[in-house]
Amino acid sequence: MSDGPASWKYAALSIVAVTLLMYYAPVTHIEGSNAITLQGGTGTLIVNVTDEAGRLIPYATVAIYGNSTTFSTGADGSVMIPDLPEGIYQVNASKLGYIEDTLNEANIAEGGTTYLDPLILGGGSVFGYVYAANASSMPISGATVRLVGAALFGFFVLETQSAGNGYYSITGIPTGKYSLEGSAVGYMHTSQTIDITAYEDREIILRLDYNYGSISGFVLEELDPLPLPLSRVNVSLTVGSAKITVATDLFGRYTTPQIPPGSYEVTAEKTGYFTGSVEGVLVENGRMTENANISLVSKPGKIFGTVTSGAILVSGATVELEGIGLNSTTGYQGTYSIEDIPAGTYTIVTTAPGYDINRTINVGVERGKEYRLDIVLDARPGQLLGYVKSSEDFSVIPNCNVTITGSSESRMTVTNEQGIYIFAGLPVGNYTLVVRTPGYSPYIVSDIEITPDTPSHFDVYLDLEKEALSGFIFGMDLAHSLMALAFLFSIVILSVAVYLRLRGLQYPEKSPAVFEEEAGEEEEEE
Repeated sequence: MSDGPASWKYAALSIVAVTLLMYYAPVTHIEGSNAITLQGGTGTLIVNVTDEAGRLIPYATVAIYGNSTTFSTGADGSVMIPDLPEGIYQVNASKLGYIEDTLNEANIAEGGTTYLDPLILGGGSVFGYVYAANASSMPISGATVRLVGAALFGFFVLETQSAGNGYYSITGIPTGKYSLEGSAVGYMHTSQTIDITAYEDREIILRLDYNYGSISGFVLEELDPLPLPLSRVNVSLTVGSAKITVATDLFGRYTTPQIPPGSYEVTAEKTGYFTGSVEGVLVENGRMTENANISLVSKPGKIFGTVTSGAILVSGATVELEGIGLNSTTGYQGTYSIEDIPAGTYTIVTTAPGYDINRTINVGVERGKEYRLDIVLDARPGQLLGYVKSSEDFSVIPNCNVTITGSSESRMTVTNEQGIYIFAGLPVGNYTLVVRTPGYSPYIVSDIEITPDTPSHFDVYLDLEKEALSGFIFGMDLAHSLMALAFLFSIVILSVAVYLRLRGLQYPEKSPAVFEEEAGEEEEEE
């Protein structure tokens, strides 16, 4: 019994000591929270932020309730918060475009690391089925469905695969504008633009066309087998009853859209070139047929025009492209034409007897284009010109052959379309002029004087050629036919006479009168 009061005293003293210790001991209080820790005790908190599909969300904001400091997840979607006093905290996460997470409790122990369950941010979703476009009831398994675009906070890409029944679903999508894309082996890629909010679930059916083949190649210059750069070439082919036309890019390459399998002829057209094509280009499903190259041959250029001297058309002038041997001579109309000219820049030289040489420089010729160039020649002194006309109605006669002959030279020309002939640069002297043309009698005149100062003018009037009477012997007129007939008749008479004479000598008894007359003549002589 002596020990009873002492035990009670020890117990009473212990209770008092603990009470005093708790009352006077210093404490740390985090405003707004219910975490109370002893001074000096801290721990570490690690937080992961994900979407509904478990994908980590980078650069999300993590906040501790009652603490003005916020934290941000890194590129891996997590954040470590050190030196938190031990206690119990309310933590949540948020990010622009997502639905904010609710408060989550974190218990921080002194000297320890607390791993909080992932904070989940809500988002929208898109779901549906992937079908073949030409058979709505046929689902496409294993199709790739991608969501690509700009969410409110930046670029964003999500991807999934369709199931065996064609079903697909993408969740955890932040608010934004996206391109919903679908693709599958053997099918053409498809895409459409959609808007999604974090509070929205959208159903979208994707339909994929069969992935036909295509054709690609270059359009080349035949003489220089390199692609035609910096040019637009129309390349076309016929698919069924439709004609597809595409243009080459700046490097001379073309690519057709998707076309059904088969054999095609691809044609290329470009201004200044002949149309080119390549035949038998085979196309298979899902493949691009490459190197279907097409060669184009450039069209030659053309230069044409008239050559004049004053108001007179000059015939017999030679117009030549210097250095390449292409030339043309003007006719009675004074016109010339040089064709098959390669593209380039040329000097054109024009010459004619009695005229100064004309040189026209820097004449540019482009592929397939025609240019008119009229040329004017300067006549030298010593000129003879005039008209050739009909004496019947005084109409001019073009394309007559006119020849002038002097002591030192002879020249020929033709009257132009105006009926004018002209000779220039003739030496001083007297000349003979001869004019001939079918249907008219030749005209010849002599002693035409050429002086150095004043051009001589001489007009010629031609008479129609008189028609001769046709004879009865082929190829002869009447007079010659009669002469030939008389000649033949004389030969016949002479032949009969000779025949009778020979016959009389051979058979004298058959011609007594003749021999008796000869015998009587002999007797009289005796």
